[in-house]
Amino acid sequence: MNGERILSQARSVAHTQPGDLGAVAAGSTRTASVASDVLRAGGNAADAAVAGALTSLVSEALFTNAGSGALILIRESSGRVQALDAFAAMPGLDAPRKGHVLDFRAAMLRYGETDLSFYIGRGSVAVPGFLAGLAALHERFGSLPLARLVQPAVHAARDGVRWTRTHRELAGFLSPILVDTPENAALFGLTSGDGSPAPARLTQMPLLADMLEQIGASGLQRFYDGPVADAIVTDQAARGGLISHRDLKAYRVLETPTLRLRLAGWDLWLPGAPSLGGTMVAAMLALWALLAEDEPLPTHDSLSAPTSRGDRSGHDGLGVDATIAHRWAIVIDAVNSARETVERAAMKGASLERIVRPLLPDALDALRHPRPPHKGHDPHLPGGTTHLSVIDAAGMAVSMSSSAGESAGYLVPGLGTMMNNMLGEGDLHHGGFHSAAPGTRLPTMMAPMILTRGNAGYPRSILALGSGGSMRIRTALSQVTWGIAGEGRSLADAIELPRRHYEERQIHLEAARGANGERPEADRLRSIGYDVVAWPDLSSFFGGVHAARIDRPRSGAPMRANAHGDTRRDGGAMVVRGDGDESDT
Repeated sequence: MNGERILSQARSVAHTQPGDLGAVAAGSTRTASVASDVLRAGGNAADAAVAGALTSLVSEALFTNAGSGALILIRESSGRVQALDAFAAMPGLDAPRKGHVLDFRAAMLRYGETDLSFYIGRGSVAVPGFLAGLAALHERFGSLPLARLVQPAVHAARDGVRWTRTHRELAGFLSPILVDTPENAALFGLTSGDGSPAPARLTQMPLLADMLEQIGASGLQRFYDGPVADAIVTDQAARGGLISHRDLKAYRVLETPTLRLRLAGWDLWLPGAPSLGGTMVAAMLALWALLAEDEPLPTHDSLSAPTSRGDRSGHDGLGVDATIAHRWAIVIDAVNSARETVERAAMKGASLERIVRPLLPDALDALRHPRPPHKGHDPHLPGGTTHLSVIDAAGMAVSMSSSAGESAGYLVPGLGTMMNNMLGEGDLHHGGFHSAAPGTRLPTMMAPMILTRGNAGYPRSILALGSGGSMRIRTALSQVTWGIAGEGRSLADAIELPRRHYEERQIHLEAARGANGERPEADRLRSIGYDVVAWPDLSSFFGGVHAARIDRPRSGAPMRANAHGDTRRDGGAMVVRGDGDESDT
């Protein structure tokens, strides 16, 4: 874009919106800081998101990489909301040469008391879409030159970063994969796959810096052709992969339908099909709201006071915390059990209330006669996910989630980047590994969200949020969203509140065990048949919600911005002040 547009935009922001200039929340402080610098320099939310996302390839390298997939939700300043699907696709448009043997190997990870099986190697890599998504975001909505937006990531890769405690612990969890090749092990400073955290040290990625500098000069789309694509395809062909030049050149970012839900005075937007996550989060919130209409949410007063319904509610003796945990378990299981029906109805454009209303009778019965629900099936979807939320003073918002799965266990020679292992995730391939038609977009549980309150064209409040956490994404986002929209909590309170999650017939309670034993709700849930897992502290197991918000009072007072990065995953947040100051929230 030309300089005239950049200057014009910067002047209009300063003139029309005195006060805060925007808000950013991300999976690391480095990512958030880069994005906020772009807002201060006159860039818009799209510019800031591109710069922050590129930096996350270094600062959050275990959650995302240049070989990732992404979902991007954009609210233009006019109020229009769009969804861009830049997730991974099935390769294989060119048949492998005769005698080609796939590099596709099992890797076992230990999560708590559970062994998880994944497949890694060149044959586990799907066609990545992250950089194509960033290219589309910049081309359609950006205002600053791409070379300017790439430079912070180049500097981070060349000068080095110090990964956070959570990052280093995740490296330990993933160590059986990360030590699969010497180059990968060296990058993270790992000497074995025994689960020990990676050492605290400065990590430099010079080859990645060179690649980013190259595509910054020639365009992000050059990842899909030219020398960068040559390096990817040469490695794939020589070492058992499926991606060809034809796969890379054929990849397209999809503009997909958005789902819209009205909840407690807020309008919620999420990505629709083929994303699983947006549909499931929307359905969970819609069912939660319907349940609340028929059976009001309990409070300490309501559970201790006599009720005109007699014992109809079935909550006697459970207490508030256990009752709310039970209610979330019912909602999670109900939506899981009807997942395919919900997805088909959503693809046909049916209203969310109409979609979930048939689930209400059984949900009410389980609520009034407390017992653990067990109708649904829990798919295990990729867990290496991060999120970036940006809102600028003009009201443009970008909510972006990206994932590389657990990574494929190697660095592309000459490029210094890991790749995804989406073809090695069993629950993405119900027909069997490598059975999907070439070009098929793979499903994902990611669910970037945008919320507004007030006039659609000029809302009083705008909120962008999203989360990592595999199957916990839907519960993290549902519970945080209800905390903000339904209970009026602040971002920090809603995000840091202990969460509940129901999966594989176990109910997980966060921060439910201390020096004096478990919280009472654990035993109360066991008394009605639950298998309870009481976690001692807040944990990254429950996702990492990163949210940014602006509020624009009707009185014409200065805009107020707020942001919060989830401490469970060492998130970072920044508010850009109009007076030149910057606060880390």
